[in-house]
Amino acid sequence: MHPSYPSAVDLKIMSSVIIARQPILERNQNVSAFEILFRSSPEQTAAPAILDDQHASVEVTSILLNEIGLNNVVDDRLAFINISYDFIVNRLAYALPKERVVLEVLENTPPTPEVLDELKELSDEGYTIALDDVVYSESLDSLIEIADIIKVELPAIADGDLPDQVKKLRAFGGQKKLLAEKVETHEMFQRCLDLGFDLFQGYYFCKPETVKSQKLAENKMASLRLLKALQNPDVDIDELSILLQTDPILCVKLLKFVNSSKFHLKRNIDSIRSATTIVGLKKIKSFAQIATIANLGCDKPSPLIFEALFRAKMCELLAVESKRESEKYFTTGLLSLVDAILDQPMEEALSPLSLDSDITDAIQNHQGPMSDVIELVRTYNNFDAEVPAHPTLTIESIQNAYLMSLAWAKETMDELGNCN
Repeated sequence: MHPSYPSAVDLKIMSSVIIARQPILERNQNVSAFEILFRSSPEQTAAPAILDDQHASVEVTSILLNEIGLNNVVDDRLAFINISYDFIVNRLAYALPKERVVLEVLENTPPTPEVLDELKELSDEGYTIALDDVVYSESLDSLIEIADIIKVELPAIADGDLPDQVKKLRAFGGQKKLLAEKVETHEMFQRCLDLGFDLFQGYYFCKPETVKSQKLAENKMASLRLLKALQNPDVDIDELSILLQTDPILCVKLLKFVNSSKFHLKRNIDSIRSATTIVGLKKIKSFAQIATIANLGCDKPSPLIFEALFRAKMCELLAVESKRESEKYFTTGLLSLVDAILDQPMEEALSPLSLDSDITDAIQNHQGPMSDVIELVRTYNNFDAEVPAHPTLTIESIQNAYLMSLAWAKETMDELGNCN
């Protein structure tokens, strides 16, 4: 039985910080951990802004442990949490569960004797230590000796200097892992793979691998035809049943979905038409869209499909909060990464779908009446950009929608299972 995703009441949180996460991937592109990202609330009427790194670390730690819960943000993965000089020397890291976190030492932390002694003690106690934003120099040697994970800041290193940086860091030996930070293109990901990096962080998986036109495989063309048909607002139960039956794998997933415990049905449903009649056209269409997007992205890293599902739900929840037509916003979020899923330019990826012009404008042109919500959702996890202010959405409602969407996307990924 899948747990229900949390309600806004369950996730009522403080408004002084915005919390998000960014996945950290292994070489096979499976998710190993998440870095917890945070910034001060942009609302001037909210709680006081964060004044220093220690304040930030303490407040985020308190929120994660006492209000939200680590599992609601990172599930069963590790959480990378930034810790400052003061946080270290004041021995505040011991409040964090060592089996669940990686202590990420901020780049401006000086390697004083007090810092080194505390980090050695934390390491001896079983905590995993990471160094943030590393560009190698001898002044970092004492910190590197203690660390388990070295986060290499790619944008700060000239491309030609990167092999030498890797060689110097590898010379420290042991079981240290190198993490390539801010990997934004597939080309950079491949280069870092070739150089032997162990872990990767950045949104390269949310971008197309190529922008040149390429012929889609027939199974993907069939999924696109189905996705186009699902956009027809006038499709009825009979038409939808016939459409869905053209994809046997999708039919199996739909029947599993309908027969899951969440619907509390008294008898087993064994036909698509019965499922549509009992559960309702809207729910069946929504799940069919989700499963079709998942099928299209079967050969992609799982975080990409997760991000598409997350965006769909967060757009929907914010639309409800703003008293708008939530179904259109769900579709907008779901299709906002279709270029990366199909490895095509966005215009080319959207053209076969015959979408509502408002949806196309929001996704492709970042314009129109729906663009404010999709742009807010797009930028939420991107901590190089400020979350745009919104006239009707408070930071609390945005943060709650974010957390609920994470939980929903995780539950939905579990329901979808694998692609086979």
